Amino acid sequence: MAHWRPGEDGPATLRAYLETLELPDGVSLDTDKKGALGLGMAAWVKAWAQGLRGETTPDGHPYTLDAVAALSGNLTTKPTVGNYWREVAPPLPPPPDHVVHWRPGGDGPVTLRAYLETVELPDRVSLDPDKKGRLGLGMAAWVKAWAQGLRGETTPYGHPYTQGAVVTLSGNLIIKSTVGRYWREAAPLPEPPDHVAHWRPGEDGPATLQGSP
Repeated sequence: MAHWRPGEDGPATLRAYLETLELPDGVSLDTDKKGALGLGMAAWVKAWAQGLRGETTPDGHPYTLDAVAALSGNLTTKPTVGNYWREVAPPLPPPPDHVVHWRPGGDGPVTLRAYLETVELPDRVSLDPDKKGRLGLGMAAWVKAWAQGLRGETTPYGHPYTQGAVVTLSGNLIIKSTVGRYWREAAPLPEPPDHVAHWRPGEDGPATLQGSP
């Protein structure tokens, strides 16, 4: 069942194909009151949907989340297919050092975008945004690592990098508020002072840590 694909004269959807089978106990096309499949059928549909990741349609186009949901006969949804595919996706390539440590200089590219346009990017790392203008997870991770590396550094002119300067230097691969969030994530937390780490309740002092000075 996991390897079912549409053919010329056969069923057009997974649901239609399953309707031709004698299903075992615990595996049914019937849904509960909320429209959810039982655990048995859900596991079958999941295995089938995950098998379509990276495959192409009979027309030669890569299967999309929408296409898989439609091909299932609406046994699954686009968001669920996305979750299934993420579970079996290989890990994204980590940000390489030459990207994380790229800085403008000499006669080279003046923005990170321009630099990346000279690089042969691996699969799933692309400068192309989605329909909402967002980078994919792979490129977003690269830009994040690069932006975090600029925190606390100075420009070639000796001034500390600002969030706005990082946006400009990225070639608008990122926005100011996102740089700020990345920097906050990378900021070291203060060490707990000894008087807090070693606080213990005493006879006349606070009864809880929250009540201590």
